[in-house]
Amino acid sequence: FKILKRDYKDKNIIGILNKIDTKTKEEVLEFIDDISKTFNLKEIVPVSASKHTNIDELIRTIIKYLPEQEFKIFEDEAGAELPVRLYVSEIIREKVLQKTYQEVPHEIMVVVDSIEPAKTKDDMLVIKARILVTRENLKPIIIGKNGSNLKKIGIEARKELEFLLNKKIYLELNVKAVAWKTKPDYIKYMGYIG
Repeated sequence: FKILKRDYKDKNIIGILNKIDTKTKEEVLEFIDDISKTFNLKEIVPVSASKHTNIDELIRTIIKYLPEQEFKIFEDEAGAELPVRLYVSEIIREKVLQKTYQEVPHEIMVVVDSIEPAKTKDDMLVIKARILVTRENLKPIIIGKNGSNLKKIGIEARKELEFLLNKKIYLELNVKAVAWKTKPDYIKYMGYIG
């Protein structure tokens, strides 16, 4: 809190008040009032991370104060889109883990094979990715009955990617069983070796 006691009128500092689900509305409002008098914050957003309360408002507030700038998905240099691929991989991987709960261990890897502009729509990206599991018996858990779980994973990942990349996304997912931990190319893809 020492750093926030300085005068930061030229900075966009947002306060995030978490765990509001454990307090009454009056207690939350009183705390916000106290913080407002003590610190020079642009806004204070009350949330409950565990209950996902007011998270959309927090995202909108953060975006409001971000500087406008060009976000390049495709760079001029070969291989420069690798960080974007890893970023997309992690979003898809997160959705797989969320939808499979404890049934699938964290030994999942997502490889983004391509990110390309759609041929017919300027505002759309086509992303093709493989969800890799270490054992064949994990595939049905991720895919689900008649592909229902994989569809949910795809929908959730697509929504987040569209929001973050500010483009419509066509997302094609496949599930493969590969002993990826023993293959140097996959380990290198994840950035563990040079």
